[in-house]
Amino acid sequence: MALSYDVAFAVYGALIDENTSGAADVTGTLQNLLNSSGSGVVTINNSNMGVDPAPYYVKSFAALVSVAGGPLQAWACNENQTIDFS
Repeated sequence: MALSYDVAFAVYGALIDENTSGAADVTGTLQNLLNSSGSGVVTINNSNMGVDPAPYYVKSFAALVSVAGGPLQAWACNENQTIDFS
């Protein structure tokens, strides 16, 4: 039986300089990926996130996700890394 996931918040992007950030709210995108993956494994990259919010910069990812009705857990990684949310 596949686990259920509830994504409360997810962001993907980069701090370009002290005054500028290039970030995107990817909450819905991550929810859709987790709903369709079946495994809970997601690679965080421009293709999967559906956007490149900071071209030419290495991006980071952060999310708050509840797995199987449990408490919210914080998840984070860099661009092109894979997270196993299960």
